[in-house]
Amino acid sequence: MKTIRDIFIIGWMSFYPPFKSSPLSQLVIVGFFGIVPIIFVLVLGGGGDKLYHTIAGASVSILGFMAIGTMLQDIYNDRYIKLREMMVAMPINPMSYAYGVALSSLFFSFPGVLLFLSYLLFTGKISLFSLPAVLSAILLCWLSLSAIGFTIATYMTRATPMTIGATSNLLGIVFVFLPPVYYPKEMLGSLSFLGLLLPTSNAASIIRGFAGLGPMDLQSLLLHWSILILSSIIFIFLSYKKSKWRED
Repeated sequence: MKTIRDIFIIGWMSFYPPFKSSPLSQLVIVGFFGIVPIIFVLVLGGGGDKLYHTIAGASVSILGFMAIGTMLQDIYNDRYIKLREMMVAMPINPMSYAYGVALSSLFFSFPGVLLFLSYLLFTGKISLFSLPAVLSAILLCWLSLSAIGFTIATYMTRATPMTIGATSNLLGIVFVFLPPVYYPKEMLGSLSFLGLLLPTSNAASIIRGFAGLGPMDLQSLLLHWSILILSSIIFIFLSYKKSKWRED
């Protein structure tokens, strides 16, 4: 119980001050990762399933990009408000701190995720029966990318703000915008196997499978689930083993 309590306290401490200072950040997040891509698709004449592909991808990309952004939040906490330094001096497990920081990204992005999932529910693309599975896929993706972001952040404490921002944006492009998140992996043709490599593309493919957006047999669905679960376990294990909590 103490571990869970610590995670929620750290998550709230990491989320509430920046949210209080800029509450409109929620609208910016939803607009950038959801509304802008949707408008882009509509302008190019995309409708029907193309629109739903974009909405399904938006529900993953919002959380995925914010999860990677935990590296920025962690470095900010460590460098400017000394939150990590305070936590080191307290009887708190390092992974409690890591998941607390990750939880702050969930607080920031989950309203947008719920908005796009609600639209898929309202239009009948996904059902209440499949909603728990869809949420599980998104949360597994969040766990994976949060672990990656936290591990990288612990090795960038001496990096300049420009380097930190560039690294975060680059990872966001690699994990969110380049892989088949906003579009189906079938568009890659012979390279469609690339959609199996990253947590974001696997989560998006699972959502499309439940939404009936393109072909998705049981074998393919199980493959996406297996890789998503395995990648979550691997990245969490690596964050536990490789991340630095105290200075060597």
